[in-house]
Amino acid sequence: MIIQGRIKVSPSNRGIVKQILQTEGLGIDEEEDTLYIYEEKDPFIFNRTKVLKVLEKLKEIGIKDCEIEGYSKVTIFQYSLKEGDFVERFK
Repeated sequence: MIIQGRIKVSPSNRGIVKQILQTEGLGIDEEEDTLYIYEEKDPFIFNRTKVLKVLEKLKEIGIKDCEIEGYSKVTIFQYSLKEGDFVERFK
């Protein structure tokens, strides 16, 4: 599962938000007043309940603009060439 998110932060709460996200094992990219999350996680370990707990913590410290989503990438088909030969893996 892929966890992706965007959190608007102010200079006063940037550090605590980063700490909350890193404690939950989420990597962060920073850009001005926004923190971005993009991680691949096991859906049985990092599920929607865990995301809701993160959101509760963020709300407690005053975050008002945040979005975190979980989704799955499914391969529909895959074609490739291996050593010059055509290989079809999924139809």
